[in-house]
Amino acid sequence: AHAFVISLGLAFSLAGIGLDLYHSVQLWCFIGPIPCDGNDPECDSNANKFQLYRWIFVGIPLWICIFAITGLMAAVLFKVHNQEKRSRKWRAGAEDKGRQLTKKVAEQAAWYVSSFYITWVVPTISRAMSAFGKQPPFALMFIVVLLIPLQGAFNFFIYMRPRYVKFRKKNPDRSTLRLLMETFLRTCNVRREEEDGDDMNLAKKIGDMYQTTAGSVLHSVVEVSRASEVQPRKSTMSAAVIPVQDNGAVEGEINVQNEGNAV
Repeated sequence: AHAFVISLGLAFSLAGIGLDLYHSVQLWCFIGPIPCDGNDPECDSNANKFQLYRWIFVGIPLWICIFAITGLMAAVLFKVHNQEKRSRKWRAGAEDKGRQLTKKVAEQAAWYVSSFYITWVVPTISRAMSAFGKQPPFALMFIVVLLIPLQGAFNFFIYMRPRYVKFRKKNPDRSTLRLLMETFLRTCNVRREEEDGDDMNLAKKIGDMYQTTAGSVLHSVVEVSRASEVQPRKSTMSAAVIPVQDNGAVEGEINVQNEGNAV
């Protein structure tokens, strides 16, 4: 399957070069008209039939893929629903749990499919207007330029969504910002211990790891978010920070809590 998709995309790309389809379309280099000098009456900007090839090489394959993805997600949801329905009778009290699983799959599938429609409906309308000889308005073109580069960002947030929902359920009192930071850090494969305040250490590790301004900003944002949530505690515990050496290579910090005797 991967070989077929890669081969098809490569074939379309090389065909576009051979047909002289790639030209500036103001926004980017794309399948466009042949640039002509206004003083050359023999030059035909539509000689390469760019409007037709836009649909053959881009529009039609794109929407075939989107509809196929929609159908596959519907098939996955139907499969999960049927399996839960069949297994429900063999497990006592599993009816609600089965329904919850089906609901989670449906929500995630809907978010995933919606990202394609959000990204490509407006650009398709713009291309259709151009194909019929109408100039798309500036507002429409602005939305096109905004949405197409954001498809990767949409997929990233949808990928993180199940983890965010899980953290929100476990920690309903935490702020949205703090939960987003925890989700981001875990998605970046940074290990997190289940201790209060450990997200501060994670943010600091990120900043130390990359030595970038973004890392410093990340650390500051989490610090402010956590400071706004800290509640006074009725405790006489004190903390000491002891530097340690791990196998002679990595230095860390161990928070040692004292309640009369040092641990």
